[in-house]
Amino acid sequence: MRALSAIQLGPENPYVGFGAGARDLYTPVIPALEMPADYQEGAKLPLGPEDMDMIRALEADPNIIKSVGGNIINVMTYLSSHGLPMRFVGALGVDDGASTAIRSHLNRFGIQDATVTKEGYQPSYSRIRRVEGKSREISGAPRTPILEAVERAEWAAHLRTAGAVGASSLNSLKLNSWIMEDTPEGTSIFYNPGGGEFRAYGPQLINIMHRRVRSGKGPVTGLALNDTEMMEMHGLFIADMNEKYLRELAENLTREHAGGVALRVLCTMDKAGFIIAENGDSQVYAAKVVEKPEDTTAAGDESNAANQMAMMEGLDPDCSAEVIREAGHLCVQHIGNTHRKPYALAA
Repeated sequence: MRALSAIQLGPENPYVGFGAGARDLYTPVIPALEMPADYQEGAKLPLGPEDMDMIRALEADPNIIKSVGGNIINVMTYLSSHGLPMRFVGALGVDDGASTAIRSHLNRFGIQDATVTKEGYQPSYSRIRRVEGKSREISGAPRTPILEAVERAEWAAHLRTAGAVGASSLNSLKLNSWIMEDTPEGTSIFYNPGGGEFRAYGPQLINIMHRRVRSGKGPVTGLALNDTEMMEMHGLFIADMNEKYLRELAENLTREHAGGVALRVLCTMDKAGFIIAENGDSQVYAAKVVEKPEDTTAAGDESNAANQMAMMEGLDPDCSAEVIREAGHLCVQHIGNTHRKPYALAA
């Protein structure tokens, strides 16, 4: 498979990331839990308004490890720590704890803050209970919808000045459509819808990408998702499949989209590795497994970010796979983004 052309970024045409930040709160390791019967690894159990007192107590607890996350923030933190110019476009509240933490994180990593500030806007919270063994429980307080805080004209202005665009977990068909319709021809889009979006309207996300192709603007540069999301995008149910068939089907579907709606598709498969498909060809790559990972919450985002960086450097799939493999291996040995150093401090 061939390499793609390198992408040049600079202060006037940075990578512009669209999405939402989150506040992640990690408990100390606790004994193994009996998870609810319908719980899926990586899914979030809901937290309601009545749980915010618990969230505030966790924020004040010195034994709780606190980090900033969210799909696009995780990606941009990785890219920024490797020296790429970044601008974050989204929404934040005025002085709530999560918004304050996200702003501090952006400033620390030199990511330009182009968020809309709106009174009453609440980023999401995640309580991550680290559990003995290989399981974990994530409970999430949902964020205020981004759509309630942003205007299309403002997003379009950022899209016009972007050297590359990243869009993750927008949780709105309208916002996803803005990205596809308003990003100029020739500007690379790295696209990573969230799991909830695939479950809610996966086929419509495919149609949005197809509409961009039919408009003459071409396919997105990179599409990233995991095997569960790939199945959900096509209305398939993983519970009905054995592992071998799941892997084969994931590779077939990944290959189907490469060269159609996306120049390259990355499909991660946890410890089973990952698939890279480009120009109708595909290859399965083994993961560099860590037997006792500290935190796998952002492993998919880290793989996505590493693939994006490799593509922006014009690396072919085999060389990209080495970058992805190493990024995932290092990511799961640390908790959140607390371990990463800004580029200016890296040596």
